[in-house]
Formats: sequence, C-alpha cells, structure tokens
Amino acid sequence: MENNKNISLLENFESYLISEKLDYQWGSDKELLIVVLSGKNGTYRLIAKTRNKDNFFILYSTCPIIVPKNKISTISEFINRANYNMLTGKFEFNYDDGEIFFTTTLNFEKIELYDTSIFEHLFRFNFIMMDKYLPAVMEILYGNKTPKEAIADIENNKKNKEKANHDICLN
Repeated sequence: MENNKNISLLENFESYLISEKLDYQWGSDKELLIVVLSGKNGTYRLIAKTRNKDNFFILYSTCPIIVPKNKISTISEFINRANYNMLTGKFEFNYDDGEIFFTTTLNFEKIELYDTSIFEHLFRFNFIMMDKYLPAVMEILYGNKTPKEAIADIENNKKNKEKANHDICLN
C-alpha cells in the first residue's frame, strides 16, 4: 500500500507538470520525474522522487556546473553560508562528484488527497533558488569573490529589488 502512495505522489506531480504545460520524462525505473528548465542565469535539471518509508516528496534542482576539486573547500563554505537561516530548502554538495543541488521536500504522511497546487510553491521556489544563487557560484569558482562576498551580494540584491520575476522556459 505504501508503494501505491509513492506512485500517487509522482503521478500527482506529473498532473501538475501537465497543467503547467511543462515537458518531463520519467526515469527508467518510473521512480523519478525529470524536468529541464531555463531561467535567467542557467539551465537546470529538476528531479522529483519520493521516499516512501516516511512519505516524503523530494525535489532536487541540479547546478549546471561541476565544482573542481581545488574549489571544494571554498564552495563548501559558500553552501554553509547560503544555508544559514534558510527556512525552506537547502543546498547540498556531493564531495565525490562535485555536484551542487538545491533540495526541497514535503511530508505527505497525514495527507490522503493530493491537490496539484501543493506542488506549485515547492517547484517554483526550488527552481528560483538555484537560478538566484548560480551567479554567486560562478563568481566563486571562476571570478575573484569569496563566499562571504557572494552571499552579501545576494542579500543586497534581495533588499534592493522587489520580488524577482523568474520566467520558466521550456528546454
């Protein structure tokens, strides 16, 4: 029965993607949904999956840049600074392959009926966060900014601008 709930979450997310007219692919094992989106700063792969043992829906957006080994400690500091006081979602870094992800989750343990609008905030927020932080990653890896300076730039932009308008473009 737990597996049916697991599939239902992904099928419900699929309904959301269809309602938004977004292209997607199922993973080969039908346990993942993959969407490719372009934002203002890059193109990202968003991966949706569930963890049925505790009824979590998990959404990852992948950073299009692999971190070189000589920048691991610098990007680790950046991720710690970015995650500090972040209320929703988190950045993750895979030390083995250099991938950066932004992850958001929802726990559906007590929810019996799924409304596709539940996914909208999670999906858009996940995408916007990766697109917002990508320029800072670039400045740290290929420019001359420290993690502290890059985070300060993001925070200053947030204070100086009204709500950012991020258009989602299909790839």
